[in-house]
Amino acid sequence: MYAVNTISDTVATIKTFYLWMIEEGLSPIPEKKLRAIKRPPQETITKTAEDLLTAHEIELLVRACTWTRDRALIYTLYEAGLRIGKLAALSRGDVKFAEKGVVLTRKPQKTEKPRYIRLVMADRKLGRTLIRNF
Repeated sequence: MYAVNTISDTVATIKTFYLWMIEEGLSPIPEKKLRAIKRPPQETITKTAEDLLTAHEIELLVRACTWTRDRALIYTLYEAGLRIGKLAALSRGDVKFAEKGVVLTRKPQKTEKPRYIRLVMADRKLGRTLIRNF
């Protein structure tokens, strides 16, 4: 059996394809019937707490790192909840140092509002390493 979100995405993809076929005159299916097909609702929460790494597992990953840069990356990914692409897109100007840790400012995306993320585990040394290497 397929996951609910996979089924929903597949329905949307096939529906888009058939709408294109109708526009090109390649499908005998009436557009009205095709537009009546609705996507199944998607699950908004696909991960549970059990699926995430624990703080202990993160510490084990960090201890296994040879380079301070790698420790900075792991701490930052974990603590900020960033995807690797978002971390790679950070610039030096996005990282600020405060008395109580490092503050990341993510550039506006969909919401058009900047997001401020305070990092505590990724201390000044790790934050500086992150800036120095990227």
